[in-house]
Amino acid sequence: MTASAPSPRRDGSTAPGARMLADLLTNHLDPGYAAASRRRDREGPPPPLERRTLRTAAVLAALVIGVVLAIAYEQAVARAPEAARTRAALARDVDQRSERTDRLQRSAETLREQVAQDRADALAGDSSGAAAVTTLRELEAVTGLGRVAGPGVLVRLADGPPPKDPVTGEPTSEADLGRIQDRDLQDVVNALWASGAEAISINGQRLAATSAIRSAGGAVLVDFRPVGSPYSLRAIGNPDLLPKRFDGSAAARRFRGYEQQYGMSFSAERDDRLELPAAPAPELAYARPVAPERTAAPTPSARGGGSSTRTPTTPVPSATGGRP
Repeated sequence: MTASAPSPRRDGSTAPGARMLADLLTNHLDPGYAAASRRRDREGPPPPLERRTLRTAAVLAALVIGVVLAIAYEQAVARAPEAARTRAALARDVDQRSERTDRLQRSAETLREQVAQDRADALAGDSSGAAAVTTLRELEAVTGLGRVAGPGVLVRLADGPPPKDPVTGEPTSEADLGRIQDRDLQDVVNALWASGAEAISINGQRLAATSAIRSAGGAVLVDFRPVGSPYSLRAIGNPDLLPKRFDGSAAARRFRGYEQQYGMSFSAERDDRLELPAAPAPELAYARPVAPERTAAPTPSARGGGSSTRTPTTPVPSATGGRP
């Protein structure tokens, strides 16, 4: 098919759009390329020395780039085993310290229960002591420092599947929206408290008044101890009201939506035999026990006939084992 020339107007001129179309059909070479071709034809090719210089510079640049890339690759390959060993050593150190922390925690719980039993045996001699033991146990249960058992609700949460490429099926670097975050656990815990829960634990970690749920990197921490999916939240409360109230809470509705949208796992069911451990004892930074004042026996005065008393000053021990 050949392009025909644009038809002139009635006044003898040609429309601008038609002229542009004619230029595109007839002038195939860009004006800049045409000017460069004319300059090369006019001035002739570059001299042989200049051509050799350009070729030599290009070869040297390619050699330098190749050497730099080879050195970088060699260093990366050489450091790979060392980095792998460092990561493995750090992982072993984390595992050992976690096991030691768990062992010390179990030992502390055993010693605390032994102290509580010895205290109860010492105070059980009279009615006032027995009443004091009952009051202490009630306060420990309320503050989270004592083990509790009773009916309530068991909430289970689990991460959804990680994002994958729809074509290859391989994991992608997209944000994992199906992973449970610390704020998700905070929402569920607050909803349980608001629904009437009296005691809550997450994966065996009892929550107290000073408990914190935070994230560190990709891990979720409960009182600075890591917990992972699947999550089991046990809440003790009125078995007739707590499950119903939590099921109608905004957090439960939101997680049912997450279950449909991101593939998370969510369930809440009544459980009549829940057992929750005691929370770790808080570390006191400023509070110190007050030692009772002791009055010394009267001593005879130097002048005779009289007596004087004085109260010795004794250092007050610190509750944290620090300086008096």
